[in-house]
Amino acid sequence: MIFGEVRPCESEVFREITAAEARVWREPVYLVVPQWYQQEYHALSGYQEAMVLVKGGYAPDLIVVQHGRPVRLKFRREESAACSEMVIFSDFGKSARLPEGEMVPIEFLPERPGEYEFTCQMGMLRGRLVVE
Repeated sequence: MIFGEVRPCESEVFREITAAEARVWREPVYLVVPQWYQQEYHALSGYQEAMVLVKGGYAPDLIVVQHGRPVRLKFRREESAACSEMVIFSDFGKSARLPEGEMVPIEFLPERPGEYEFTCQMGMLRGRLVVE
């Protein structure tokens, strides 16, 4: 499994908690989430989710999702460098300002499989979204 990968399980209510998310919330990497909570959460949200820490780059910088299902990426910027003030998904027509220390969600529906790049506004920080 690729670090930060988001994949549905047989019950379609799977949520992977990335090491980056665990660091931000100061929880152990092997955080156990009860199955009933996962089912209730995903029944309500319906999103494939991942958290991306912005600090000298994107962590994770590779995210894998399924096409045809909505995606919610939550960015949290933990630095003051000017080049990390925005994230841009040009292939999806999405961008967002990333205030330091705040969680900023970006939502979109990937309709076609492929590899898509996301960058900062200066093109220095880069990540890839793989849509299967």
